[in-house]
Amino acid sequence: MENTEIERKYKITKNIYDEVTELLNNKNLNFKLEKQNDIYFSPTNFPFFGGEIDNEALRIRILDDKNILSYKKFYYATDDMPAHCDEHEMVIEDVEKMKLILKDLRINEAFT
Repeated sequence: MENTEIERKYKITKNIYDEVTELLNNKNLNFKLEKQNDIYFSPTNFPFFGGEIDNEALRIRILDDKNILSYKKFYYATDDMPAHCDEHEMVIEDVEKMKLILKDLRINEAFT
């Protein structure tokens, strides 16, 4: 499935988090923790959030070393297919200019 992301999330205690982190560190895996700031946007004429079905998202993710514009279309699980999403991403150089472009297109900042 190209451009498809399947994700599982678990609520865990701090103790379990510490155990998993220690396990990963002991395996000498090459990973790092990243700080990120996500800014979500929504079109004025077709809001992505607050409706009966919130299945689209437009986001700028600000990381330490890059900024990513991302659009996601979510599909809920059916008998034939697990929940999944289409995702399109691109690196952007200037977050403020991208925010101005989105604003001019009547796509407003929804939340951070």
